[in-house]
Amino acid sequence: MDGKRFQNYEAYFTILDTGEKPITQEWLVSLIENHENNLQYAPDVWREYIKK
Repeated sequence: MDGKRFQNYEAYFTILDTGEKPITQEWLVSLIENHENNLQYAPDVWREYIKK
């Protein structure tokens, strides 16, 4: 590595199949700015997923 710094990231992703329903911008914004109330904007499939 010749003493050069490098970043090593690990990430986990969940693919959410919402069918024909789009993910709304309101939900994405609420995940960052209003997380405690984000479920009111979440897709139905996400609410079902987190119940499990």
